[in-house]
Amino acid sequence: MQSDLPLLTRVDYAWAFDANAYLSDFYSSPVSDPAMTMMLSVLPIIAERLSLKKAQTQTAATRLLDIGSGPTIHMAVVFRDKVDEIYLSDYLEQNCEQLRLWMQDRKSFDWRSVLRYIAQREGQATLSVEEMEVTSRSKLRAVFHCDVFKPGVVDWPEYDGLGFDVVSSLFCLEFASNTFDDFTNALTNVVRLVKPGGYLILGGVLGESWCKFGGRLFSSFPLTEAQLFASLRQNGLNPADPTTFTYYNHSDIFLVLAQLGQF
Repeated sequence: MQSDLPLLTRVDYAWAFDANAYLSDFYSSPVSDPAMTMMLSVLPIIAERLSLKKAQTQTAATRLLDIGSGPTIHMAVVFRDKVDEIYLSDYLEQNCEQLRLWMQDRKSFDWRSVLRYIAQREGQATLSVEEMEVTSRSKLRAVFHCDVFKPGVVDWPEYDGLGFDVVSSLFCLEFASNTFDDFTNALTNVVRLVKPGGYLILGGVLGESWCKFGGRLFSSFPLTEAQLFASLRQNGLNPADPTTFTYYNHSDIFLVLAQLGQF
């Protein structure tokens, strides 16, 4: 890494993470950043692979929790037609505030180019951005603080402890972690929020020790693929089982869809 900038860690995020700079650098044009392009292209495929059909006797709503959403709404948009309720969360208040602005349909980031890109990948290029946003907002129930190193993860007083049908976390765990043990511990806390038979969606970057936006450098644990799979196995998931595990990797940007057992 050739830079005179200091390398910031998770202890610096509260003051150093600029939500507007993050959105401007990575989401103003979704096809200009390879990581965002990969995620926004594959997530609609993953949404189609989910099997969340209710039994005739089931009355509880199907729920998705996104952990470490940052200031981004794309998980709510991609899964708007797959679940009944969506919950977004982040460690930083400035990111939660961006999410609340969008939830309340107040001034926030212009998501139109991202939503058009998602609609194209869904095969619904004629779908209006406004319709996508209305449907997504109608499913979004709450935005709250989370901490992946805290048992329970979510700071949501109304949480019933029953878990979620889908728990997702993208570009979060490796950037919150300093060591492999950190990453595995965080993943353990996240997996515990998934209902038996539910799904984990995990995405991130392999082998990177930093990320730059807004003129600042943020550290990342340089996770290897072997470490990723080892951590998943430690949490009861089997990368070798094609019936419960789907894995995408494009230029070390990875995305996992894993179904937990009915224990």
